[in-house]
Amino acid sequence: MTDSKGKGSGGGEYVGYRNPPKSSQFVKGRSGNPRGRPRRPKTVAVSVFGGNEFDTMVLEEMGRLVSIREGETIEKTPLMRAATRAIGLKAAKGDVKAYTAVSAKFAAVENRRRAQQEELLRAVTEYKQRATQELTPQPVERSNVRLA
Repeated sequence: MTDSKGKGSGGGEYVGYRNPPKSSQFVKGRSGNPRGRPRRPKTVAVSVFGGNEFDTMVLEEMGRLVSIREGETIEKTPLMRAATRAIGLKAAKGDVKAYTAVSAKFAAVENRRRAQQEELLRAVTEYKQRATQELTPQPVERSNVRLA
C-alpha cells in the first residue's frame, strides 16, 4: 500500500524529489563549505588609496622576480630590472630605437639628479649664511643717559 507521495509502507525511506538519500545528505556538525569563502584580491585594498586595479597589477608585475641567465649563472631579479637590462643590451648591440630610449632616459635621470644636488647645495649655503649671521656677536648700543 502507498500513500499520496508514493511512500511505501515497507519501512524504507522515500528517495525522490527534495528527498535525497541519507548517505548523500550533509552530516550534522560538518560544514558544506569547509574552506570557506575565498579572500578578496589584493588590488581592492590598494584602490582605496586612489590607484586603480590596472596600476596595481602593473606595479606588482614589475616587482615580480624572474629568472634570467647571464653566461653560466642564473639570477632572480625584478621584472623591471630585467627589462631595463634587455633594452640596454639591445642598445649596445646597435638597435637605434633602444639606444635613443636609453640615452634619453639616462639624460633625464642625470638632469634630475643634478637639479636635486644643486637644490641641496643652495639650501645648505643658505642655512650656513643664516647661522653665521645669527651666531656673530652684534655690537651693543650704549645710551647717553647716566644713572645716578
